[in-house]
Amino acid sequence: MTNMKTQFGERIQIIRKNAGCSQKKFGLELNIPQTTLSAYETDRMQPTVAALISIATKYDVSMDWLCGLEPKEPQLNVIKLKGNGFTAEIPIDISPELLAVFLDKIVKENDVKSNSCVDT
Repeated sequence: MTNMKTQFGERIQIIRKNAGCSQKKFGLELNIPQTTLSAYETDRMQPTVAALISIATKYDVSMDWLCGLEPKEPQLNVIKLKGNGFTAEIPIDISPELLAVFLDKIVKENDVKSNSCVDT
């Protein structure tokens, strides 16, 4: 059986570091005190169900993965787009030019109507 205590501490650190956050900033984003987050990461404290749900939802990872029940690390280096009948994953390090081409293709192929206020 997997040791959730050890798995969670390691995995919360993976998410936080991939997000480029300090413990303080990560805790603020999740409404979790930095001291509590530190205790989670060092396995001195077990997370509440509410904390698990908050982390899983905000960072789009499964609770199974957070708890060590699923071995695959989530794709934290992609932006996930979901729309009317389509999903897409875009690498976060994509160039602005390639992103524009990719988004234009999604719009055309999926008959997406734009209400964008973004300057092009």
